[in-house]
Amino acid sequence: METRKPHFGIFALAAILAFAAGVICFSAVPVPVQAAEKEQKIGVKVGKPLQAAQELTQQKKWKEALAKVNEANAISGKTAWEQFKIDQFLVYISLNLADYGSAAKAMEASIASGFLTAEEVTTHHKQLAQINYQSKNYAKAAEYGRKYLQASPGNTDMLLLVGQAYYLQKDFKNARDNVRALIQASDAAGKEVKEEYLQLLMSCDYELKDSDGVAKDLEMLVQRFPSVKYWRNRLEMVMDRSNLSEQQSLEIYRLMLATDVLESAEEYVEMAELALHLGLPGEAKSVLEKGFAANKLGGEQKDRQQRLLDMAKNQADGDSKSLSQLEKEAAAAASGEADAKLGEAYLTYGQYDPAISALQRGLGKSGVKNAEAAQLHLGLALLGAGKDEDARSAFKTVTADPALSDLARLWTIYSKQQN
Repeated sequence: METRKPHFGIFALAAILAFAAGVICFSAVPVPVQAAEKEQKIGVKVGKPLQAAQELTQQKKWKEALAKVNEANAISGKTAWEQFKIDQFLVYISLNLADYGSAAKAMEASIASGFLTAEEVTTHHKQLAQINYQSKNYAKAAEYGRKYLQASPGNTDMLLLVGQAYYLQKDFKNARDNVRALIQASDAAGKEVKEEYLQLLMSCDYELKDSDGVAKDLEMLVQRFPSVKYWRNRLEMVMDRSNLSEQQSLEIYRLMLATDVLESAEEYVEMAELALHLGLPGEAKSVLEKGFAANKLGGEQKDRQQRLLDMAKNQADGDSKSLSQLEKEAAAAASGEADAKLGEAYLTYGQYDPAISALQRGLGKSGVKNAEAAQLHLGLALLGAGKDEDARSAFKTVTADPALSDLARLWTIYSKQQN
C-alpha cells in the first residue's frame, strides 16, 4: 500500500505576530529650582526663567513652561550645571507634551553631563529605550535597552522590549536570544511566561529557517498553552518528515486522534486504511466509528466509507477471536516479534493489561524488528491502564527513531495534560 500523506495547509509562522508600539507610561519628576543644591548653584539669569517654568509645570501649562525653559537655554555663558538643569526640565516637559524626540535628546545630554548618579543613569537608559521604541527608532531602543539590562539583568519587561525591537529590525537572531533570556528569566522569577513570548520566539526561529527550533517552540506552546492549533502544527511537522514508513504514519495519526486534531474525512479514511494494511482491523473499525460519530464521515463518500467500515468490522471479528491462540504461539516463540505484534493488537482493542504483558515479554526477548515502536506501544498500553509514571518511563527510552522519539515526547506532554 502506498501511504498517502495528507495535504496540510501552509504553515505560515511568519505572519503569526503583528507588533504595534503601544502607549508607554513614562515617569519623570520635575526638578525644583531653589539654587540650593550643594554641588552647584544656578545663576539669577538662568534661574529666573526656570523658576517661572517650574511654576507653570505645576499648573500643567506645558507649552508656556517650555517657552520659559527655551528662554533659559538661549542665555549665553551658562555653566555645565545650569545646562544640566535645563536639560532635566526639557525631559520632564517634553514627556508631558509627548515630544519624545526632544525628551530623548535632553536625556542623552543629561547622561553625557556626568551629573547623574549611577541609579539615575540606569533610569534614563530605561526611559530612552521606551521612548525610542515608542518613536519606532528600534535600533536606539535596543541600544539603550541593552545598557539598562547591564545594570538590571533579567528584567523581563526590558527583555521583551529589546526582543521586539530587534524583531522589528528583522534582526531575528538577537531577537531570539533576548526572548529566550526573557523566558528563562520569567521562569526563574516565578513569573508567567506569556503565550506571546513563545509565539515571538517561534516566529524568530521560523524567519531563521531553524525547523528544529520551531519544533521545540511548538512543543513549549503545546505544553504551556495546549490547543488544537498548536497540537496540529506540531504533529504536522512530524508528518512532514521525509520517508515515513506506514507504521510511523499510523503512530502520528494515533496521537492526532487522541488530541482531536484529525480534520478531514480523508484523514480518518487514511488512518483506517493504514491500520487495515498493517493487520490491525480493530483499530480501523474504531477510527471509522469515531469519524462517523464526529460527523467527519458520512458526506458524499458515505457509501464508500460505510463499505470500509463493514470490511473492518468483519476482519476485526475474526481477528479478536484469534488472539488467544496467538497468545499461546507468541509466548512459546523464541523471538519477541510475535509478542510485539500481539501487544499492539491488544492495544488497538483497548485490552491494556494483556498488551502490557505481551509487549514486556517480547521486549525481554531478542528478535523484535522495531523495538522503538514496541517501546512506544508499551508506553501507550501503560497509559491506557492508568499507569502514567510507568508510561512516561517507557516513552523516555524511545530515542533512536527521530519521528517516534518526537511522538514519545509529545505523548508524555499529552499524558500530563490529562491529569
